[in-house]
Amino acid sequence: MSTNEVADLGAMVDRLNAFASAGLRAAVSNQVDRIGGLGSLEGQTSQAIREMALGMPLTLSVPRIDALGRLEFTVQGSAASAVRVEYSDDLINWTGLEYVPAGTLPAIVQDDETMTQDARYYRAIDTP
Repeated sequence: MSTNEVADLGAMVDRLNAFASAGLRAAVSNQVDRIGGLGSLEGQTSQAIREMALGMPLTLSVPRIDALGRLEFTVQGSAASAVRVEYSDDLINWTGLEYVPAGTLPAIVQDDETMTQDARYYRAIDTP
């Protein structure tokens, strides 16, 4: 991000703060402080800025079958809090599969019951 782009972003934040509620102003201020101020963005790539602002997204690796016949996959990312891994057989109703404590990614997750299902879907959620 160039110096001019950082200045433009700063002007946008100032305009937002002029019209935003106190709660939104505080949230914006907290986010800017969390990344080390707008000046920390100068010289960064757009990917690096996304990672600074949002963190690395949680991803699930390609699943594999382990030696005991269980489906397993790896949850990766940089979650600041714990991660809840859930499964669904219909993409509507979700059930907890595993709780991954904060700071322990990457983590291998195993599902013992997948071989009995026609289809099963998985998601990882960063918990507050």
